[in-house]
Amino acid sequence: MIDNYINRVAVKKSKAFQSVTQAYGILAHMAHQSTREITPPHRIWLFFIAILVNLIGSALSGLAHYLNSPWLAVIASLSCLLWFVTIFAIAIPATDKKLENTSNWLRPFGKTIIAFLGIVTTLEIIGVILVFLAPKSPMGSSLGKSIKHSFEPADAMALTQQAAYNLLDGKNPYTSSNIITALNSSSTAFDKITPLFKGNFSADFPYPNTDQLRNLWEESIKTPETVPVEIETHQSYPAGSFLLPAPFLALGINDIRIVYILLALPAIAYVARLIKPGLKVYFILGAALSLEIWNAVAGGDTSLLYFPFLLLAWVLLPRKIWISALCMGIAIATKQVAWYFLPFFAILIFRNRGFKLAVWTSAIAASVFASFNLPFIFMNPGSWYTSVGAPLRDSLFPEGVGLVTIVTSGLVHMTSQTMFSFLEGLAIMLCLIWYYRNCLLYPQTALILATLPLFFAWRSNWNYFYYTDIVLLAAVLLEASGPGNQSYQNQTIKPAVSSAV
Repeated sequence: MIDNYINRVAVKKSKAFQSVTQAYGILAHMAHQSTREITPPHRIWLFFIAILVNLIGSALSGLAHYLNSPWLAVIASLSCLLWFVTIFAIAIPATDKKLENTSNWLRPFGKTIIAFLGIVTTLEIIGVILVFLAPKSPMGSSLGKSIKHSFEPADAMALTQQAAYNLLDGKNPYTSSNIITALNSSSTAFDKITPLFKGNFSADFPYPNTDQLRNLWEESIKTPETVPVEIETHQSYPAGSFLLPAPFLALGINDIRIVYILLALPAIAYVARLIKPGLKVYFILGAALSLEIWNAVAGGDTSLLYFPFLLLAWVLLPRKIWISALCMGIAIATKQVAWYFLPFFAILIFRNRGFKLAVWTSAIAASVFASFNLPFIFMNPGSWYTSVGAPLRDSLFPEGVGLVTIVTSGLVHMTSQTMFSFLEGLAIMLCLIWYYRNCLLYPQTALILATLPLFFAWRSNWNYFYYTDIVLLAAVLLEASGPGNQSYQNQTIKPAVSSAV
């Protein structure tokens, strides 16, 4: 019996490994063939370095939490800053020229990182297969529990799925939100809740411990109709967050993560189709090897819902500006992080095509936002404002990989958000001023500048940042796909953008 079980597991593992390695072998062959036809911009290799920096920073952040090490947390925060610097360099065309003399080592180094990321991805896929197909194996019994826990949906996803079902049942999702019933229906662990800095937790700074969360949860489930003040229970996203998944749930899809994938993959495929064949493989590899994104999908990160619309909005801006404005409208109607991109979007259009077109496209985006949200605003203005404004209004504990690490790690004791709100606001103004002055030369920097202020925010989670690098990769590859495959630094930026827009 034991021998048969081991053999079955070995066969499954072998087949899984062979299929995954064959897929990466095909992609590697495509990359090798494509380099014969067209040389990618030197900046493209920095993208894969940025993925590695992202993974290292995320791993260090998790390790710092596990070991309760403030200095590891600071190093993780510095990794996030290094990621920003690397991504910003990709957005600057002159980086290609500065990297011309590095091709002897940068290209092989980039390919090595691609191979390493491919191996890591393969091992993760095999691990997940073992966890779910062989739950009685050592992987399934020990480490598997940890992997399964990371794949359990967070409270935001549980609340969003609940909101979609409430909508289908004819209820107002903003007044019917209940975190306790939402987590129970999705079998989510108690430590996935978002605690609030009030009530019994008002003295537990910078974050309540696991035992405190467990005790509160065990008391809460006894009376699920009454949510304790210490737990965030609002459906805290704009209406697009549940309006978009609702039709899929009505068709019988009972996991909102599947909806996220169904919306993201067609957008990625469409953008890949626009990129020149010789460069297409780099975008496919970039998307496939962005492990943090796919791990976020498994964990039910709600940011993935606005990602495909932001991707299309930015890619279509030089091609189909009205559709681009519609996509931007859907993005801002779905999650608040997308709001940070709208002023940069408007500035780029204004500086290239004038005030009138900037107003029209902004009005289209705002109209889409209004069409999604106005019905719920009219239904109950207070509930909509309280819910959507919860990230700013509620007493949330500090969290993230940005500057707030000095607080979450215990290096600095600061219970007030005032300084961080001031720094975030100052960063927004400085980024907008810089972009207004330089967007004709560096249009793609908007994708970094839009989320950079969140690095200084009271809450600066990784998922606020790492979707924009895929959008930037697409934008740079599309620029390199231009007539005659001219290198970006040899093009005149203003005419190129204005003629396209």
